[in-house]
Amino acid sequence: MIKKLLISFITASAIINFWSFLTCRFLFKWIYFVKPDYYNQDMLYGTINWYFWAALNNLLLVMAMTFIYSLIYKYIPGKPFKKGFVFGLSAGFFGFIIPLIRFYLIFDMSSVFFLYAFIDGLIFYVLIGTSISLVYGK
Repeated sequence: MIKKLLISFITASAIINFWSFLTCRFLFKWIYFVKPDYYNQDMLYGTINWYFWAALNNLLLVMAMTFIYSLIYKYIPGKPFKKGFVFGLSAGFFGFIIPLIRFYLIFDMSSVFFLYAFIDGLIFYVLIGTSISLVYGK
């Protein structure tokens, strides 16, 4: 069981950190320039220090999600991909989407950035869930 946990954790961490690097650093970097989203100065000016903390945060998140998945995977119906999709979508909804909506209501955030973060968050959590389940399910 420990071996499955470790392999699932490493696989999901690699996938999600690649996704974060690709989207935040290259594909959607422009989103941080949409007014009034100037709260992330590190992203705007290209310093890399923010990425270390984001990657560390991703590792801790994936570690927790891998452990939780190992406890509840028997109770999620379906094959590994479906289990991971449901798990990732559920975790994303409760762990990301609800706080994002609260964040949007409290802080000055553009609707373009909110939409990007909403879609990216769903993809982010589904990638974690499905990659964990596909490795753990074998």
